[in-house]
Amino acid sequence: MTSFPPSSSDVTTIPPPAEAAPEDAAPCPQCSAKLIDPNGLGWCRACGYCRSLEVERKSRPLQRPALPATTSPMALLECGRMLARAPAWVWVLLTGVVTVVVCSLPPSLSLPEDSLSRCLWCTGQLVVGVLLILVGQAWALMLVADSDDRLGVKDVVVSARLWAVALKRLPETRRQLWLASWGLTAVLSALFLIGGLSHWFTYLRRPAPPPAVEATAPAGEPAP
Repeated sequence: MTSFPPSSSDVTTIPPPAEAAPEDAAPCPQCSAKLIDPNGLGWCRACGYCRSLEVERKSRPLQRPALPATTSPMALLECGRMLARAPAWVWVLLTGVVTVVVCSLPPSLSLPEDSLSRCLWCTGQLVVGVLLILVGQAWALMLVADSDDRLGVKDVVVSARLWAVALKRLPETRRQLWLASWGLTAVLSALFLIGGLSHWFTYLRRPAPPPAVEATAPAGEPAP
C-alpha cells in the first residue's frame, strides 16, 4: 500500500504564542515601587497609591469653599423665600386670614367704646366665626373619618385628633382648613380687636340697695 505525504492543506498550523504586552515601567511616583496593572488601575501595593483615582480627582472641577450661612434681620428674607415656594392653597389661606383681620379694623376704630353697636358687631362676628369653625370641622370629619376609627361626632367640638389626621391629608383637606382657620381668625379678631362684649352686663338687673336703718335714740335722750 502506497502512502502519500500529507499535503500542505491537511497540516494544521499552530500560531505562535502571543507576546505579552509590554508593561509600563513607570514606578510609583510616591515610593518608586512597582505598580500593579500600570496600564490600567496603576495601584501601588506598598503605599496604596492609585493612578486612576488621581487622574479622576484632577479632572474634577474645583469646588468653591462653602460660605458661612447668614440670616437676614428677623429672618424676613428666609420667610419670604419659603412663602414664594409655598403651594397655591397656602396663599388662599393667608389671603383669607388677612381679609378677616382687615375687615375687623373699621368697627374697631370707628365704633364707640362700650356701645351697643360695638357689642352687636363683636357678638355677630363671634357667632359667625364659631359657625365657620364647626362647619369646617364637621366637613373634615366626614372626609377623614375612614382614616381613624377613634374619630367620632365629639371631634367636631374637641378637634385635636381630627386636625392631626386632617393635616396629614393636605392638600385634600385644604377647603376644610380654610373654613376653620378663617373662623378662628374671626373669633380672635372679635375678641381682641373689636371687643365690647362687656356692654351686655349693663342690662343685668342689679340688686336694690338695702334700706337705710334710722338710728333710734336711747330712752331719756332727745332724738337727733
